[in-house]
Amino acid sequence: MMFRTPSSPRQRRRRLRLGAVGLAVAATAATACACANDRSSADDTTVPTTAVPPTTVASTTTSFVVGSAEDKAAITRTLNEYWNQWDLALDPPDPNRPEIRAVAKGQAFEMLSKQIATYQGKGWHSHRENPTPRVMHHTVEQVDQTKAVAQSCITDDATTFDANNNPIDTSVHVIRWSADLERVADGWIVTGQRQLRIEPEGNQC
Repeated sequence: MMFRTPSSPRQRRRRLRLGAVGLAVAATAATACACANDRSSADDTTVPTTAVPPTTVASTTTSFVVGSAEDKAAITRTLNEYWNQWDLALDPPDPNRPEIRAVAKGQAFEMLSKQIATYQGKGWHSHRENPTPRVMHHTVEQVDQTKAVAQSCITDDATTFDANNNPIDTSVHVIRWSADLERVADGWIVTGQRQLRIEPEGNQC
């Protein structure tokens, strides 16, 4: 910031008598002193202002940045584990696997439980005969502090066997899903799954 310096007053050329000058100086000094005293008195009576401390907002320490690559990778890992547990829960059908509770709850858990019950009731089981990992691709579409939405492309190449261990479904399909997830203390959990479409054999994720 720039400040302008006030210019010096012009010297008067008119001669003044010494007495008049003395009176003028004395009067000026008295006036200045009175004004200074008034200001000092006013300043002395001013109520001191108490400084207001800044508002402190409690913060929660977290080990993630919302929506970061690391956060999205954690969502992908949860979805991978969800589908892996789906495979394991059907070979043989076991609705009491504790690992299921770790990756699914709500509608996602109920949907998986329903399929397990169906297989269990018919004596069926299902497993993948392909030794390579299942082909899965996930895209995180939305993520915030508490929830996330992702789309998944899953290659369903598991074979279903009847009660006599005869294969009854060997088809391979690409299935596209939309998943809802909820943030939990140690990562994410799948709360909802919606099947978007089943694509014909031969399609790939």
